[in-house]
Parts: sequence; structure tokens; C-alpha cells
Amino acid sequence: QPNPPVQEVVDSGAIPSLISILEDDENPDTQYEALWALTNVAGGSSTQTRALVDEGALPHFVRLLKSPHQQIQEQSAWAVGNIIGDGPELRQLGIESGAIEPLVALYKSDAPITTLRTLAWTLSNLFRRPPYPPAVVDRALPVTKSLMDSSDEEVLLESLWGLTYFTDTAPDNIQKVVDSGVIPRVVALIPHDNPKISSTAVRLAGNIASGSAEQTQALLSSSLLSQVLPVLDERRTNRSLRKCIHWMLSNVAAGTQEQIQSLLDSGILPLVAEDLKDPDQPGFVKKEALWVVSNMVECGTPEVVQGVVDQGVLEPLCI
Repeated sequence: QPNPPVQEVVDSGAIPSLISILEDDENPDTQYEALWALTNVAGGSSTQTRALVDEGALPHFVRLLKSPHQQIQEQSAWAVGNIIGDGPELRQLGIESGAIEPLVALYKSDAPITTLRTLAWTLSNLFRRPPYPPAVVDRALPVTKSLMDSSDEEVLLESLWGLTYFTDTAPDNIQKVVDSGVIPRVVALIPHDNPKISSTAVRLAGNIASGSAEQTQALLSSSLLSQVLPVLDERRTNRSLRKCIHWMLSNVAAGTQEQIQSLLDSGILPLVAEDLKDPDQPGFVKKEALWVVSNMVECGTPEVVQGVVDQGVLEPLCI
């Protein structure tokens, strides 16, 4: 149902009765229907989600993550995901309720794709906002890394977003992602046919490139520039993705001399110049492209600056 009557359910006083049905393991069909209704409440407003938690629903959801019935496991994961996605307070409550272990236990490489999609989404909600307790990092990060091996687009997109949220905040988090070994897979997804996957992979790569020189090098050593080049070379690539690519490249352009030289040698700069010259490219694309040039000129050697000039990148800046 597109717009379930969540407030009506809350106002009716039905939540305690629905929760009591969750205890009836002898009738999984009825249990599932009650769980579905409560999941809709958990996905409502913060006030509605809090009302559900205050009635004691969360421990029941956590228990049912270990149900022998796959559809009940999935629906429980969805309910838990709705609760922990509400904010840090309820996420912490979910962790304290013991949700992490049964959640990550749902991951198996041969699990139904619907289970993997729900798990990827729920783990993404775990990473949505800081702070990140050790339980989240130590248990959820390896599973998210494993989910990145999927070929399913929903699983990939949610997993990419989870890692993007996680790396938005602190250099230590970037290093944990680098140490997980997921970087080659992230880079390989940049030319993905699905623009949502491509742009999220670029955004994640940009977060990593905003870290230390060593973290940026992990991207370059995974063939970042050769993966980005054909995406930028495709003139039909949407503007939002072009902006993300230029932002990411501007972070590389502020790296070590060797990294800046790699960017100069990659063949990407003429494509940056094309976007700067293109009258159809909006200002937000050109602004990020300009930062690529600016950082290279500011951080590079005189030889790099001459290389930038030789590749025609300064021409569109001259009026």
C-alpha cells in the first residue's frame, strides 16, 4: 500500500496487540502479517517510530531475525532498518538490543536476492549518521564489503551508499574502508551502465581521495584514472555525474607530485578543458572542473604547470 494508514494504527491502540502476535511462532503466516503492519509503522514519522519502540517492539524484531522462515527474517530486517535509520539514538538502541549479530548472520553468498537487498539497505542505514560504534564497524563493514561482490544493482547501490555515508565524516573511517580491500571493486563500478551506481561509486572515490596521499594512492593503484576517462569522454554522461567526477579529480590534483603527474599523463585534462569550454555545461560542472586545474597549478611543479598549458586547459579560462 503506497500510503499505509500509520497514524490510524497508532491512534487505534492496535500496536500492543500486533506485537503480541509476534510471539506466536506456531502461526508464521499471521506472525508475518503483523510484522508487515508494524514495519509500516516503523517506517513512518520519527514520532510514530518512537511510539512503536516505546511499546517494546524492537526486541521482538531482533528475535525474529533468527526465525526459520525467510520472509519473516527479511521483514524483521526491514523493520529494524526503519528503526535504526531514524537517527543515532534509535540506532544505538538497536545495537544495544543485539540486532547486529543476527543481521550480519543473514549474509550468505547464496541467500535469496531479496534477503541481500534488504540486508544491504539495513546496513546502509547503520552507516547513515555518525558516531560509529565499534560494533557497527567491526561486524557490518566486512559484510558490506562482501555485498559489494554482488551483481545486483539494488545491492550494489545500497552498499555503495553505506560506504559513502561512512567515509563522509573522518579520515579514520576512510582508512578502514581502504583496509577492507574494497577499493578495486569501487573503482571498477565507476563505468557502470547504471548512472546511480556510477555516480555513487565516484562520490565514494572522491571521499577517499579527500583523505591522505596514501589513501588516494589506493585509488590510483586500482586504475582509477583509466576507469574514469571513458565516462568523462562520453558526452552524454549526465551533468551531476560530471560534477562528481571533477570534484573527485580535484582531490587527486591536490595530492603528491607523482599523483598530479599521473593525472597529467592520463589524458583526462583535455576532457576537463572540453567541459570548461562547453556552453551547454552548467556552472556547477564548470566550477568543479576549474578546481581540477586550480589545484594542479597550485600544487604542481613548474613542469606540471607547463603540461597543463600544453594540453590546452588554460585556453577556455582566457576571455
